Amino acid sequence: MPALRQPPGAEQPVAFDDIMVALGELDSDRGYIRPTTTSDRKYRSGQSLDA
Repeated sequence: MPALRQPPGAEQPVAFDDIMVALGELDSDRGYIRPTTTSDRKYRSGQSLDA
């Protein structure tokens, strides 16, 4: 079961991966590639956020 968070203003808890996807969509104009999981988030420059 994924870890759930309840951000301020959220009506119900959401999965951390869903939060990261939403943040990735906000960053889409900055060269951010939408993650499929939290372990493979990368910028187009090839830098891993998990490093």
